[in-house]
Amino acid sequence: MSSEVTQANNSIDLVTSRLQTFWKDLKKTIPEAELFETKRSNERQTYLYSLGRTRSGEIVTYATAGNSPHNHGLAFDIKNINFSNREKDIRDLLSKNSDIAWGMDFWRIDTKNKKKVKFPDPAHFQIKNWKSLVPGLNSKIVFPLVAIIGISIYSLRGKRK
Repeated sequence: MSSEVTQANNSIDLVTSRLQTFWKDLKKTIPEAELFETKRSNERQTYLYSLGRTRSGEIVTYATAGNSPHNHGLAFDIKNINFSNREKDIRDLLSKNSDIAWGMDFWRIDTKNKKKVKFPDPAHFQIKNWKSLVPGLNSKIVFPLVAIIGISIYSLRGKRK
């Protein structure tokens, strides 16, 4: 297995300029913070997704390749922080950056009982509503809307006769 898949990339240059600015503000607020991972390849995402599933280890992500903001340069993870001691500082910074989401507040759907459960990822920061910025990622929504609009127009044309 190549090191590209097993090693995290921590170059801030690989994320959006908005996240680069947020990182600078975060680093000023919490000088001990270090980047752990920024943009990741689909191959690395597949590797991380396999942990706790088809590879030994704990589950670290619920996102498959292409479905993580990391794959699109829209997220980064940090390290060397005591998050419980720095939560107030982070929340104060986030109050000034309403377009940034913090993984500490994440939820997921438990596949066994179909209930919403907390899935905190305190090291993770991402652009809110990042999927709307990635062409084709929301195509599941676009196609049904186009189909419904098309059927409606067809129906209306048929009623005019």
